[in-house]
Amino acid sequence: MANPGQVIENGRGHRIIFRKTSADTNGELLQFEEYLAPNGLGPPEHIHLRQVERLQVLSGTMSAKISGRQQRIRAGDEVAIPAGKPHRWWNDGEEELHLRTEFRPALHFEWIIERAFELMAKSHGAIKPEEIAPLLNHYKDEYQLVGIH
Repeated sequence: MANPGQVIENGRGHRIIFRKTSADTNGELLQFEEYLAPNGLGPPEHIHLRQVERLQVLSGTMSAKISGRQQRIRAGDEVAIPAGKPHRWWNDGEEELHLRTEFRPALHFEWIIERAFELMAKSHGAIKPEEIAPLLNHYKDEYQLVGIH
């Protein structure tokens, strides 16, 4: 499990620093800061089936597609994504994007993201479907990629 201050990178310009973990908050909250390179891609379209995700832009400009609707979120703004809503986001600017991200409840997402970033870093930013499938299948009641079940 993650620890506060722990840094993970995925090999394609996306870095996370854990601030509050499931263990710190009795499972109520997972909070981390994210940094994404200019014009960088965030996660593929996905759904958190039992968590609310809150993204606060601290600097830079983020675009997000939430339930099919695209929007831009600028520094100082935030967006809450209800459980069950498909979404994805990316850096829509020429400067590094800095976010504060929260999940309520924490569930197993810190473990999922650690494993996904580890797999990506080993392959310089790409994950083969056969590598990620066991992870996604194990937590399919919490997290799903859109179009992959």
